[in-house]
Parts: sequence; structure tokens; C-alpha cells
Amino acid sequence: MMNGIIDPMVFDTLIPMHYNDNHPCYDQQVGYLYSLDLHIYAKLKACLIKMEDDIKVIRIVKRDDGWDQYLSILKQLHYISQLYKGAKETFWTNLWPHKVAFGYLIVKFAKRADEDYKWILDRTDYLTVESRRHLVMMLLPDVTQDYMNDHNMLINRLNLLAKPFESISQANLASLHGLIFIQFTNEEATRPGVFREWFMLVCQAIFNPQNSLFLTCLTDQRTFFPNPVYKVNPLHLEYYRFAGRVIALALMHNTQVGIVFGRAFFLQLARINVSLEYIKDADPYLYSCCKQILEMDPYIVD
Repeated sequence: MMNGIIDPMVFDTLIPMHYNDNHPCYDQQVGYLYSLDLHIYAKLKACLIKMEDDIKVIRIVKRDDGWDQYLSILKQLHYISQLYKGAKETFWTNLWPHKVAFGYLIVKFAKRADEDYKWILDRTDYLTVESRRHLVMMLLPDVTQDYMNDHNMLINRLNLLAKPFESISQANLASLHGLIFIQFTNEEATRPGVFREWFMLVCQAIFNPQNSLFLTCLTDQRTFFPNPVYKVNPLHLEYYRFAGRVIALALMHNTQVGIVFGRAFFLQLARINVSLEYIKDADPYLYSCCKQILEMDPYIVD
């Protein structure tokens, strides 16, 4: 039974929520498990309602009254719901009114050392901005105080990308978990102001449309997407890889760089399929042409 909770695929078919004796998976334990699942969920739902009331009244909660266990319980209930036909959808439907409490639980109690949170990442529509950011940060490694992995870079302001590209692109990923010390040529100032300035300047250089790696959305000059007509060669791919590492490092060091990815590009990075509507902001002309073709009589197009 526990194996079934961990991996629902051990059953050949999902168990009907209202099963009968003729179902191949019928068993007294299976019936008891589903009844227990409903009972625990009802109790937890009442707890989430009380929790939301407490959060509204007290902005800073000093004691959690066992709230630290709620996320683990929800995870187990989610696993159990995968055993029964339709139960998974019911689980998420019942949780929808409690998105505030769910988001609070993630930010407050989801820890890096715990098991994976893929069951949550599959339903990002249930996440608040804070909880989504918290989960993303947990996907990145912590910055360590291991001085053996520190990066020291002397940067020439007239050539911002040369040294960082060489140092960061060729570095072992584990070695990037350490601190980064930046100094500009002929300048004495170091961290932390110089560190933040360097991130801003190097990102501005990477995402400068004149460098052809990225273009800005016509409707929002702060939003970027990869240049679709950029001539591909190994060096260009290395620059895209370098850009990804710089953005990841900025996130790890909690440094804002003023870069926003276009919606279609962001969804593709998250491995989510995109539709035609998603390219509307990035390339209105392409969107308009594709839309006209789709609306034309198929016989005329042929």
C-alpha cells in the first residue's frame, strides 16, 4: 500500500472514487485509505481556514500552532489522491480557495533539505508571487563561504564581457557556489556596491540588442527574448550559456538586474508548451501574419 502511495503506477488502473467489489484493486485497506484521506482533508481544510484568519489579523505570526506539518500532510494527501480516478482534480479544486494559506506554507516551511516539490511546481497557478520565488530560489544552490571556490575578477569597464565570459563560462558549476569579488581596473572600491553595479552592467551588455543575442519586445522595451534570426555557431551558444549562468548567479546573490524575459521565452524555459497567443507581445507582426493565415479559407491557402 505504501508503495502505491509513493508510485501510483503500481496499479494497472486508477481506482474509482466510489469503487465496488468487482474492481481488480478492491481491498479493505484501499477503502479505508480513501475514507481516511477524506477525513484528514476535511480536518486540514478547517485548519487552513483558521490559519488564513490568523494571517489576516496578525501580519507577523509568532507561533504557528503546528502549521509546519500542514505542507507535509498536503503532500501525502496529494499522493493518495493519485490512486483514485478523479480524486487528484478534487484535491486541487478543494485547495483553490486556500491559495493564500498554501502560499504562506510554502514560503514559511518549504525547506531546501526536504524532498522535491514537483507536485507543487506542476500547478504554478496555485502559487503566489512570493511562493513561486521561494521555490525557484530553492532550485538554486546556496552561496557558500568556501574561499577555495571564490571568484576574483578584475574588470575593464571598456570591455565588460571579456573577463567574465572567460571566467564564468569555463568554471565548474560547483566552483560558482562561492563568493564573487569584483574590482574595476584602476579603481579601489570593491563589494558590495561594485558587485551589484557589475551585475547590472554585464547584464546590460549581454542583453543589449546591438549584440544581437536578445531582442526587446516592441510593446515593452524592458522585456527580452532570444533573437530568432541570430546566426547559430558554437560561440554564440556559449554566450547564451554564459547569459544563463549570469542570471542564475544574480538570483543566487539576490541581486536585481532589471531584466525581464518575454512570456513565451519564460514558459519555454519552464518546459511549458506555448500557443500562438504567447508571441503576440514579442513579435506582433509575426503574430498578425499567423493569425490571418489561420483565419483564411483553407482552400484559398492551398
